[in-house]
Amino acid sequence: MPLAPLLALVLWTYHPASDVIMHRYGVAGWILEMRTDSFAGRIECSVYRGRVSYERQALVFHLPGSVDTFDAAYRIDGGRTYLSRDDAEDIAAQGFVLRDDDLDNPSGGLVRIPSVRLEGAKLVQIQPRPNIKPILFRLDGLGAAVAAARQLGCNVIGSTGR
Repeated sequence: MPLAPLLALVLWTYHPASDVIMHRYGVAGWILEMRTDSFAGRIECSVYRGRVSYERQALVFHLPGSVDTFDAAYRIDGGRTYLSRDDAEDIAAQGFVLRDDDLDNPSGGLVRIPSVRLEGAKLVQIQPRPNIKPILFRLDGLGAAVAAARQLGCNVIGSTGR
């Protein structure tokens, strides 16, 4: 056997696969997933419940992908109405981009609300488009789940690509 393929085989078998350990916790009605990659020394976490996930200092509401949420409106705890497109600058600054390149529906059914608006909030109502009945989302327990993630060493809380 030539030396190069033998050397490649030896080196390939020498590098062990990265050990990624995943733990899943239930915290105040939310799911907290923690992935520890011992090779890279990274901890990544996800906090979510149903169609709501906490990502990059924002709550992401996952409506059906076919729903165009560009003109979505929302209310927090029955307060004033906000338009999700008015949050675009803050959301972009946090690293969010369009879900896909579909020019007819670039939102992909997502509504993102900066977490600073939601501190202590219990309910969010989202009206995906004008003249559509709002959808109610309960947020109780979110603060405890995010705090638990941070106590576990999760400095970055993001999506798992679910």
